[in-house]
Amino acid sequence: MKKLMVFIFVILSAGVCIAVPKADVFGMANAKSYTLILNVEEAKAENLTFTQNGQDAIFSTADKSQAHQLYKKYNPKCAILTFDKGEYNNILNYLKIDAKSTQKVENMQILCAYTSIYPEYRVVENKKVNVQMAIKEEEIICGFPMIMTGF
Repeated sequence: MKKLMVFIFVILSAGVCIAVPKADVFGMANAKSYTLILNVEEAKAENLTFTQNGQDAIFSTADKSQAHQLYKKYNPKCAILTFDKGEYNNILNYLKIDAKSTQKVENMQILCAYTSIYPEYRVVENKKVNVQMAIKEEEIICGFPMIMTGF
C-alpha cells in the first residue's frame, strides 16, 4: 500500500510539472511591440530586417509569436517589450516585482527590479536586477535584463 501511495504521489507530481509551463516575459498580455538584441549572424540567418550596431542586430516586430520563437532559439542579449501606460499594474503583477530602485529622468520614471521570470540578471549596488522599466507619459518600455536601445 505504501509503495502504491508513493507511486501515485510521483505520478501526480510529474503531472503538475508538465501541466504548469515555466512563465517567461512573453506571457505578458497586451504588448504593442517586441525588440530583440541578437547578433548580426543570427539576424542574417533568419533573413530579418534589422538595425546594426557593431555586432548587434536590433530587430523589432509587433508579432509576438515571431519574437518569442527567436527569443527561445537564440537567447538574445536583451528583450524589450513596449506597452500602453495603462498596463503598469498588470506588468508588476505578472512579473511579481516590487520596485528595487526608481529615479526620475527627464519626463519619465525609471524603475529597476528583479523578477524570477527572467533567468539572467546583473548585479547593481549588490542587488540582482533583471528588469528595467521606463515609464513615459503614454507608454512603458520594459527591458530584460535592461533597456539597451535607449528610451
